[in-house]
Amino acid sequence: MRDVGKRRGNSSPGVVVAVVLLVGTGGGYRHLQGRYADLADSIRVIPGSLSVIPMSFSDWDGIDVPLDPNVIQATDTDDLINREYARGRDMVSLYVAMGVRIRDLIPHRPEVCYIGAGWTLEGGRVRTVSLDDGTSFQCRLQEFSRGSMAKEHINVLHYYIVDGRYCADVSLLRKTAWRFDEGPHYSAQVHLVASGKMSGRNAEMLVGFASLAANPIRDGIMRVVEDSMDEATGDEATGDGASGDGVAGGSEGVLAR
Repeated sequence: MRDVGKRRGNSSPGVVVAVVLLVGTGGGYRHLQGRYADLADSIRVIPGSLSVIPMSFSDWDGIDVPLDPNVIQATDTDDLINREYARGRDMVSLYVAMGVRIRDLIPHRPEVCYIGAGWTLEGGRVRTVSLDDGTSFQCRLQEFSRGSMAKEHINVLHYYIVDGRYCADVSLLRKTAWRFDEGPHYSAQVHLVASGKMSGRNAEMLVGFASLAANPIRDGIMRVVEDSMDEATGDEATGDGASGDGVAGGSEGVLAR
C-alpha cells in the first residue's frame, strides 16, 4: 500500500463532505419525521462495523480520515466511514453513512447541505455506473464551488443503497420509509468527492472509482446487516434484549423493521 498519510488534512474533501452533510433539515422533512420515526426498532449496529468495506479497490489505496466524535454524533447515522483513496496523484474521498432510521438520511443531500453550507451548485447530471457483474445503476454527479476570486471547486458523486438496491435519489428511500411489511430495512448514502472543476477527466475518475467500489461497499453493508440480525437472534434466544444502554447518538442505532 502506498504511503498516503501526508494527504490527510482539515481542508481535504473527506473532511469537507462529512461536515457539510450535517447541514440542512427542511420543513418537509420535519413534517414527515414523526412518520419515519415509527419505523426504527430492533437491531443494533455496532460502531465500526463498516470497516469491513475494503481499504483498496484495484490500484486505489485508502486511509481513514478520523472525524471529531461530536461531528459523528451530529450526523444521526448508525455507522459511517470517512476515507481518502489515492491512485498516483489522483485522490477521491469516500463517505459512507449507514442509517436504519431512514428519516435521518433523507435531509442530508448534496443539493441541500452544500448550498446550506455556503457552496454554490454549478451544475449536475445523471450518470450511469457500470459494474463488473454486467449490471449498472444511475447516480448523480454535481459540481459545487465557493469563494469569489479564486473559487474552490469540488465534484460530488452521490447515490443511495436501500435494502441492497442502488438509487440515484431519495425516491426509493421515501418509499421504503412508508412500507409497513415485515423484515428489516436499511439504507446507506455514498458520497465520492474530488477536487476541481467537473472536467471530463474528473467526472470519469469518479464514475470509474464508483464502478470499482459500489459492489464491495454494498456487500460490506449487507454483511453488517446480516451480522446484526444474527446477534439480535442470539439475544432473543437467550432472553437478552437490547436495553439501549450505552447507545451514543449517531454512532449506534437500530435497524428499521
